[in-house]
Amino acid sequence: MTRYAPGRASVVIPCFNASRYLREAIESVLAQTYADVEIVVCDDGSHDDSATIASSYGPRVQCLQQANAGPSAARNRALAAATGEYVALLDADDRFHARKLERQLAVLAEHPKVGAVYCGWRLVDEAGRPLPEQGWPRVEGDLLPRLLPNRAAYCHCYSRNPGGHRGGRAPGLKT
Repeated sequence: MTRYAPGRASVVIPCFNASRYLREAIESVLAQTYADVEIVVCDDGSHDDSATIASSYGPRVQCLQQANAGPSAARNRALAAATGEYVALLDADDRFHARKLERQLAVLAEHPKVGAVYCGWRLVDEAGRPLPEQGWPRVEGDLLPRLLPNRAAYCHCYSRNPGGHRGGRAPGLKT
């Protein structure tokens, strides 16, 4: 059975030619009010300086590199390297609200049988100004069928071992 660091949140960031936005994504994780966070970036064969940007953070950001295999393969590679009890997915062109992890992980800690929590999202333009479209889903129960077709699929955090199940590792994403 794989052991994970109790309480640690691993933020997994796949990237492909994302140098334009990657620094903002990483900075949004470093600015979290939740303290025990690791960042794992997997560069998926970029032709720009995405890997250089991720590596420039030194030990604060683990940077993996692979030949281009697609975003799911990059997420899975980063997931395999992540050591946190909790996992949050972040695309390289997105940002986290400063209290996202604090608030979501508090729910997971308070309710150990809950496997995932989610939040709404806000779209912004290239200058960071909010656009009218945003999402605030209000669902309970089996969220998977409802979240995957929507942008909310990556607005969640999940526990590696919901409910304390033996060998409980969250499944990888299909490539």
